[in-house]
Amino acid sequence: MERSCSFPHGRRPPRVGQHVLLILVFMASQCGTFRPSIAFTALPILPEIVRQGACTALRMSSSHPQNAQTASIAAELTAAKQELARHQAAAREQEERIRVLAEELRKQQGKDSAARGEQAQTEEATDLSQPTPGPLPSLTAVGTIKTCFPTKNGCPRQGAICPSSAGQLRISFGNNPQHSLDGLADFSHVWLLFLFHDNGANFSPRAKVFPPRLGGKPKGVFSTRAPHRPNAIGLTLCRLDRVHADTLFLSGVDLIDGTPILDVKPYIPAYDYPQYQPETIRCPAWALPSNSSSLSVSLSPHAQDQLLALQNSPQRPSLLSTWEEAVEGLQAVLAADPRSVYRKTKCAGHKYPLYYDRLNVWSEFDDAAQHVTIVDLALRDNVTEGAVPT
Repeated sequence: MERSCSFPHGRRPPRVGQHVLLILVFMASQCGTFRPSIAFTALPILPEIVRQGACTALRMSSSHPQNAQTASIAAELTAAKQELARHQAAAREQEERIRVLAEELRKQQGKDSAARGEQAQTEEATDLSQPTPGPLPSLTAVGTIKTCFPTKNGCPRQGAICPSSAGQLRISFGNNPQHSLDGLADFSHVWLLFLFHDNGANFSPRAKVFPPRLGGKPKGVFSTRAPHRPNAIGLTLCRLDRVHADTLFLSGVDLIDGTPILDVKPYIPAYDYPQYQPETIRCPAWALPSNSSSLSVSLSPHAQDQLLALQNSPQRPSLLSTWEEAVEGLQAVLAADPRSVYRKTKCAGHKYPLYYDRLNVWSEFDDAAQHVTIVDLALRDNVTEGAVPT
């Protein structure tokens, strides 16, 4: 059976026959004399030799490693060209999109500019333009008040809670501070504008606060007198007992010792209390004092013995007149329950520390009986702050 060999992809067969004929001629010449008959005796088998040689050459060419590598590189080049074409098409699409958006932005800016021009013309015509506020002035304290409340613990929320609480404000304004107080002694009460200086360095004001009277229910900060405010500024009304040189002697204070005072203003009932239309005054019940919420206060036998020892000693209060007056003010503060919501809920049953004038006081609250007992009285100078008495 005759074998055949095809040449794929239109390849031309290698010229093997010519090579074979040359070999035969070379072999004949090696015999000494050239004899064409020797070369031509192989002519009948040349076609078969050529066919077999051509097939062998084709197999060698198709299986050569260098030819396979060339084909692989060509395929990769074709794929890279196709990928480049896709990216170029996407880039053209993005350029067209950018052109459209830029045109839309230009049109919108033109509309906004026209609207601003119309608004400016309207404001100018109707005189509705508002002046731009300038920088806020820096605040300087006119003095620092000395009170009978060394810390926040026990400081009343309002001065009226403890009328006997005392304070002294020495004015440091100007070269002759006493000149700024001329005529102030004619008034019975004064407003003090002050800073909440003990809020803490990391405090951040919030729109909602939790007044103790509401038991943790929130209210807007501007509807309360909470110390944590956008601007830590407070206002309180105090009784002015007397003025001596550059110092104000006050009572009914609700400020911590060392509070910076920004300003002092006289209380004028005709202007500060709306007497001309009392029926228009309104105030929610939760903000008003209630007799039912007042606690009863007593001294334990041990605290009574301590008070008697203080009365018989040469020691005296710092700002108050007598120890009896100090205990009276202490009882007024405790009757209004100065505890925070956290202490009421998380520290129930624990002794409550309170500092009043020179006294370091510990008390126990009985919420069920609405009663508080003073269990320990000691001079603040002679105790370690925060040490719970045994």
